[in-house]
Amino acid sequence: MARVADKIELTREMRDRIVQRVPENGQGDFRMGPQLIVHQGQNAVFYRDGKSLDTFGPGRHTITTANVPVLTSFFSNMVFGSDTIFSAVVYYVAMREFPQEGCGTRQPIAMQTPGQGLGWLLLGAHGTFGFEVKDAKRVVDTFVGGGQAGLDLRAVKTRLVNSITQAATDWFAEVNPGNLMKAQAMMDEMSTAIKIKSQDQFDSMGMLLKNITIGGLSP
Repeated sequence: MARVADKIELTREMRDRIVQRVPENGQGDFRMGPQLIVHQGQNAVFYRDGKSLDTFGPGRHTITTANVPVLTSFFSNMVFGSDTIFSAVVYYVAMREFPQEGCGTRQPIAMQTPGQGLGWLLLGAHGTFGFEVKDAKRVVDTFVGGGQAGLDLRAVKTRLVNSITQAATDWFAEVNPGNLMKAQAMMDEMSTAIKIKSQDQFDSMGMLLKNITIGGLSP
């Protein structure tokens, strides 16, 4: 990107990335009233002074104090015109459903087995899940802030899987199938419950859990 830009646009594809920062390093210097171009399948989050300011959907936007109100206070004591330069960054966020991801428990899930062995069985679970970005601004605030150049799929997957595992642990504590065979017979019910239980955590990260399938349980 040129040192002083009149246009903000992300031209690279975001195949394995959820978020891409423009510019990748440092602050971008923009002339007052730059054109912000957001392509289909993207949202753009304007970011300045450690704060996410506003979110823009697909289209061509002219950045002014009218559509980014926080800039008003920044310019309040300045006389400015079309040649005024200001610094900021823009985070482009992929607003699409991501392909099915495999997931497995990193920590075993404890299931009570009354009258059997020690009365507990430690289980591992594996399956798949699909998700999409629901709130671009919240994703930026949660995962990248003002420093990182971007956010790839692998970086966010760990946190999403942890939320799913916690929901599975809660389900076993509430339902307590009692033995492995019964638990395996309840995997569809388990998947539905985990999807519901996980959603609050996904919401807090700006994500939507689209679907989840538990493929198997093993001691």
